[in-house]
Amino acid sequence: MGSTYVSGLISGIDTASIVSQLMSIERRPLNLLQASIDAARQRKSIYQELNTALLALKEAVEDLDSSSELNPLKASSSNEDLLSATATSGTIAGSYTFSVVHAVSTGLDASEPFASMDDHPGRGWLRFYVGGTQIGAVRIRNSDTYATAIDKINDAGLGITAEVVNDGSNYRILIQAPGSGAANDIEITSTVNNLNFVTVTQGRDAEISFGDVTPITYTSSDNVFENVLPGLTLTVQAEPSVSPTSVTVNVQRDSEAIAGKIQAVVEKYNDVAALIEKYSYFDEETGTKGALFGDLTVRLMMQDLTGIITSINGAVAGDYSSLMMIGVDIGRDGRLELDEDVLAAAVKSSPADITALFADAAEGIAVRLAERLDFLTAFGSGVIYTQQDAIDEQIRTMEDRAQHMEDMLDRREEFLRNQFVAMENALALLTSQSQFLSTQLGANSGLMALLGA
Repeated sequence: MGSTYVSGLISGIDTASIVSQLMSIERRPLNLLQASIDAARQRKSIYQELNTALLALKEAVEDLDSSSELNPLKASSSNEDLLSATATSGTIAGSYTFSVVHAVSTGLDASEPFASMDDHPGRGWLRFYVGGTQIGAVRIRNSDTYATAIDKINDAGLGITAEVVNDGSNYRILIQAPGSGAANDIEITSTVNNLNFVTVTQGRDAEISFGDVTPITYTSSDNVFENVLPGLTLTVQAEPSVSPTSVTVNVQRDSEAIAGKIQAVVEKYNDVAALIEKYSYFDEETGTKGALFGDLTVRLMMQDLTGIITSINGAVAGDYSSLMMIGVDIGRDGRLELDEDVLAAAVKSSPADITALFADAAEGIAVRLAERLDFLTAFGSGVIYTQQDAIDEQIRTMEDRAQHMEDMLDRREEFLRNQFVAMENALALLTSQSQFLSTQLGANSGLMALLGA
């Protein structure tokens, strides 16, 4: 309240405490309503947490809902330190032999030796060529030393790097090309008397070949060879000690990766189940319950997901027509249990069945799960979004009611305070009148005494 209120000044009664206690009783419906608002906000937050878990499950499921996802390939090299390999689903499984001729190199030129950095090389021009094209020139004057010549080269903005080395008795200037490969090979011409350059390393592309009758030659300016065969990428890791060096690359179906994807679905599903269990408890002794206890939306959602997971896929011709047959089953607590040995054996023995089990367009378990999860989590239209929107509307309605009740309580408190103020004023008036009458009676008594005398 904005006004000042003095309690029981005349009556001696603690009217402020009485008003406070009366208002505490009258505020109980508002407190209950505020508790309902807080509970609704908590439910909305839990729904958001649930939506996040469902999206993680959806992402894992989508790694299994197409034949390409279920047929990942892995490539291995007989000499990983020399030549590494990666394969995509477009690669044809098999064994391939490549010859590594050499790795990519970067052009490097060196000056003729000189005794001191403070010596003067003379005057003239240094002209720099990369890939056969001049990229610039640097003028060296009589006043320049070898040290200032290096600075001029580096400051010319040509993309080349100049630095000095000492071979134990003399100095040399090394100039490195701006990039690797043949296209970046560097050449330097000089008209400076005592500053001529020779080639230390020639810039050249990496080179490999495939085949033995009529080999196919591949070159690369960065050691990476993409699509040497469809979907197969090779990377030269080092210069071969003997050129050429043969390396065998094996490409095969990556059963471990497939099993890992299935295991990820099991883990993400169990995360969802654990989250729902966390908020669905009921304590019979205390009567307390979780925010999702008895939630029909959540119960129906889990029934849908469980129904898909336990279903039989009629599109599978072989033995693996259900998740249970590949080692995935539902335990008593509603969570998925995985037998990794059974799963590994199934993935290795029957690729076609595994692909149909998860990715068949009509009956694939991953396809159906992805569709259901999209229905649940879609922004703007999904079940979770709709529930959160409904909760928001409930919160707005309750907040409006709470504000209305707050206004009524403020008016009620003001009314009670005014009533007690009126009482105090009435008591003050009565007290004043009583004191006046007492005074008058006292005066009259004295007068009567005088008259009687």
